[in-house]
Amino acid sequence: MSDCLVVLHAGLWGNGSHLWCVEKSIRDNNPGIHILMCKRSDGNHTYDGLDVLGERVAAEVNEYITKEPGIRQISFVGYSLGGLALRYAIGVLYDAGLFEKVQAKAFTTFATPHVGVHPASSGVLAWVLSSLGPRSISVTGAHLFMTDGLVRRRPLLELMTEPDSAFMKGLAVFETRTCYANIVHDRLVRYYTASISPADPYAHMDKLRLRRLDKYGGVVLDPAAPFEILAEGEEAEIYKYSVSTREFIFRTVLIAGLPLWLAVYFVSAAVSNIKSAWRIRSHRKEHPDTSDRLFAQEMLEEAVAAVGIDDPTSATSSVTALGSETDGHPTKKTTFGKLDLSESTRRMIRNLDSLKWNRFQVHIRRTQLSHNAIISRNKESDRFKEGHDVLRHWADHISLC
Repeated sequence: MSDCLVVLHAGLWGNGSHLWCVEKSIRDNNPGIHILMCKRSDGNHTYDGLDVLGERVAAEVNEYITKEPGIRQISFVGYSLGGLALRYAIGVLYDAGLFEKVQAKAFTTFATPHVGVHPASSGVLAWVLSSLGPRSISVTGAHLFMTDGLVRRRPLLELMTEPDSAFMKGLAVFETRTCYANIVHDRLVRYYTASISPADPYAHMDKLRLRRLDKYGGVVLDPAAPFEILAEGEEAEIYKYSVSTREFIFRTVLIAGLPLWLAVYFVSAAVSNIKSAWRIRSHRKEHPDTSDRLFAQEMLEEAVAAVGIDDPTSATSSVTALGSETDGHPTKKTTFGKLDLSESTRRMIRNLDSLKWNRFQVHIRRTQLSHNAIISRNKESDRFKEGHDVLRHWADHISLC
């Protein structure tokens, strides 16, 4: 049996079945490896906040290693929200000294919103998403949209990117850090947040010629030079996405019954939020919140002093404006596709980018549901099979043990 443990975490509303193809890829390429599929935050339990999710993961990891004392290496793989839960758990485990005893090997995310899911644009749709999102999925919604911070006056995701925090120190000990990002049609996690980038050149597909890796079905782009900007007069490739009969019927029914579905969704969300609040209270009774020691408190105090605020509890997110004005993104030598992001988001990107990341761009062409397809989430759907090519690329390039 291997001495290596791989920890997997699914996304929002998810469960282990969503990661069937990821698990299969790991077992096929690493016989005898230990796999821990995190289960304590399945389904609506993902509503309970990144801190609670991360603490649950840390508890599962510690329990597994206690039962399997021969574990000497550990890797983490997160899909969507799962990547953020794992980043929090890594901070908890780093603070507890786990990585002094167990070697941290690889950290990988697929379509994870590393710097939140706040819209990178303005307008009515952006306002609707920013207003309803944080309220419909409990504390996790506030964390994702970065509307939390009533206690610390800074959003949790922002604090998790401070260089002196346990979260960043924990990430830094891994041999490799890798993120896979969809370049188009990911309606849940946009490219810039999944790839930790201040720009999204793929918002201008009509101006690009993509450079693909043929070995992987052209689904993964060449990371050294993923695209070329077309010269004036050159035509871009045209990608047509067919809609299956099943999808067409689903969309028609969804649009026709939209008022009813919205009413049902918000009633369900209200009930789920109440249950989530109860679970969080129960969790805190057993596990008091001691997370302050995981954050870079000294940096917060220095930032507060720099803007002339005497009481740290009265500080707002404006302290994030103390960072550099440059993007600090070595893989983006051009301003093509640069986004109008807030200074706090740019600072989060700069901080995360201070660590070395393997970034891979994914172009799903058989379906517009690229968020599902990137890991071939639905086993029975042929339209998601491009995820197999993504995972073959991952297995060929990232060593878990």
